[in-house]
Amino acid sequence: MFWNVRGVDNALTIARLRKLKRMHQVSLLAMCEPKAGRERLDFIRNRLGFRHAISNDESRIWVMYEQDYRCDLLVASHQFLALEVTHAIFRCSVVAVFVHASGASLDREALWQQLGEVCPQGMPAIFLGDFNVIVGANEKKGGRPFRARESEPFLSFMEGAELTDLGFSGSQFTWCNNRWGRAMVWKCLDRVLVNQDWLSLGVNTTVAHLNRVASDHSPLLLSCSLAMGGAPKSFRFLDVWRSHADFHNVVRQAWKEECDGRPIRVLLAKLKAVKQALRTWNKETFCNIFDRVKEDEATVLALERSLEECPSGEGEFQLLRAQGALKMSLLREAAYWRQKARLRWLREGDANSKFFHAQVKQRRARSFIHRMKDTNGVWTEEPSRIEEMATTFFADILSQPGHGPMDLSMLEVIPSVITVQDNMELQQFPTEEEVKAVVFQLDGGSSPGPDGFT
Repeated sequence: MFWNVRGVDNALTIARLRKLKRMHQVSLLAMCEPKAGRERLDFIRNRLGFRHAISNDESRIWVMYEQDYRCDLLVASHQFLALEVTHAIFRCSVVAVFVHASGASLDREALWQQLGEVCPQGMPAIFLGDFNVIVGANEKKGGRPFRARESEPFLSFMEGAELTDLGFSGSQFTWCNNRWGRAMVWKCLDRVLVNQDWLSLGVNTTVAHLNRVASDHSPLLLSCSLAMGGAPKSFRFLDVWRSHADFHNVVRQAWKEECDGRPIRVLLAKLKAVKQALRTWNKETFCNIFDRVKEDEATVLALERSLEECPSGEGEFQLLRAQGALKMSLLREAAYWRQKARLRWLREGDANSKFFHAQVKQRRARSFIHRMKDTNGVWTEEPSRIEEMATTFFADILSQPGHGPMDLSMLEVIPSVITVQDNMELQQFPTEEEVKAVVFQLDGGSSPGPDGFT
């Protein structure tokens, strides 16, 4: 948890911190602006019940943690404290940077430059704290209008370091000036950023803005849990399947399956048959896209070495064929990531890059549901309880009884704006050509529907 406490050595703040520690089982606490010297660090740590504590030289940032953490100091300055953190939930050491940015724009620009050099290459990193800057008009309410140029250095830092804002649950703003009427100003100054290596860590990370008490800032509650698998994967149509020579035959054979019943039931049955056929074909024939790229790269490398040792016309032909297969595998991988990233503004043929991977990771990080409020207004974070609540919510909606007979007398006072002939044409059934024209105009790269087809 991170909190800009605006003074920690008082009864109200200590009571609040103790309450939060018990309620949320906080095992690592970072705070800024304690407004107390380093000689008070161990005294406050003992009062809060933590085993270890560390501070920067200016005593502007304190970090307290339990014995299941190991924290080694990397860099300390008056605006941030960088630690190398080891914990059982992480498969490797991570870099945690606790930030308390200055109110002066020049000092903040120097901070962004320093933060860009803190994280060692290839290590998961998380930046959390009071950044003292907003990035959009939606992060401010009241006061003078937002000016975009104020956030440009910070956004440049995020882009250069490839950082992702994890988002949050709870109140939209984390700071208030606590004034009245039109003088009141709200801002979202506190946030949590992670790099791409953190998103690949296999740890679900969520952020909650807690209530503002004893400070003008909201505490940030950071929750980390292992990403649990095992749930059955739903069917999703992949555009890259269409690049395979056997794709149309697989769909055609599955569609020929005889089905009885009403037309809509026949359609559903045929779609189900196609879905099952594509699942089997993808597993047995199309295979894993990424494994195929590795296999083709290994084949090309082996043929190149063989051709260097023993040149031959047959060897050159095999190498050209293997290179063609590798190019096709790379294009399929690029198309896969493009569809996963759901970026419709990129033109067909754009090269595969880490940009697509970053987009997918960011989408996954933000789409994780980590807590839910029940009908009594109580929040729960238990995965099984969240699943049960979601199922119950939609089951209640779909099982609601229908409405009684409608009173059509009100239709008499509505003026008629179309002719009888127009009305007859609107009620006609569409022809097969019209249905086909509409279906073929749909965007093939759109997001899959509930049945998994695009």
